[in-house]
Amino acid sequence: MAERDISKKRTYVNTDLCIACGSCVMIDDSETFFMDDDGFANTKDNDLEIVEAQMVCPTAAIFIKTLEEFKENRKSSADDQ
Repeated sequence: MAERDISKKRTYVNTDLCIACGSCVMIDDSETFFMDDDGFANTKDNDLEIVEAQMVCPTAAIFIKTLEEFKENRKSSADDQ
């Protein structure tokens, strides 16, 4: 399996902020977003910057970051709780 370029930005959903409105799924032509079994938006593994989905999210639950930035953000969010 080829290694992924961790410096490349990707689109992620913070499911703690997601309200399951589905706006990101509706606007996403790449079919990267989906509604998970709990009814919240999530993303498949991707190397995309889906700015349109980020713009329509009413709770700012969509992030476009490198893998390292995303992991650091999740870590600091968990530390805050």
